[in-house]
Amino acid sequence: PYVTELDLRHSLIPDELVEDLITSMPSHKGPDLQEDRELAKYDYISFMENMTLGDDAGGSAKLNGHDAP
Repeated sequence: PYVTELDLRHSLIPDELVEDLITSMPSHKGPDLQEDRELAKYDYISFMENMTLGDDAGGSAKLNGHDAP
């Protein structure tokens, strides 16, 4: 349930969006794969929960680093 910067870059989304995601996604704290040990990992699940639930989850939804409408 985490992504790495390499995963994001291979997903063919624009570099600007990758940079926004890296700065707005929380760090992953938990088990990982041995090949990812030295890489920064991002908690995609928590990020998406915050994006979709917004204030209902106790957070505020952001869209590309800005408050979502």
